[in-house]
Amino acid sequence: MRLVVLQKFEQFKDPEVRYLINLLDNILPLVLDFYPVIFRSGNWRAYKEAMFRVWVIFFQYNHRHYNKLLLAFLSDVFYWSNTNHPISQVLSDFFHVFNDYYVENFHSSLRRQIQKSNTVEQIIQ
Repeated sequence: MRLVVLQKFEQFKDPEVRYLINLLDNILPLVLDFYPVIFRSGNWRAYKEAMFRVWVIFFQYNHRHYNKLLLAFLSDVFYWSNTNHPISQVLSDFFHVFNDYYVENFHSSLRRQIQKSNTVEQIIQ
């Protein structure tokens, strides 16, 4: 797809064309692959790279609060790696265990057991 766009618009220097190329090269693959491929596969190295790419996108579009969160995450990860902290090895070896199955399963169970009219206190009980 990128080649088709480049061939069609190779003479153009408009920001819109450059944005389209950035969209096709960086944003769409990341969005489409992040959860179903990268996170669910449990590939910690690919996950770290994807988080860095997400930070670059947030930084590029000046989403201040989001890029601060990702910088804190990346800072922690690099600190753990540099100091040989045990959590670094745990994440590397067992990242496939960190998934959303348990959360989704709990929410499904909770939805079956409560009514829409329940109050917060009734749901907690």
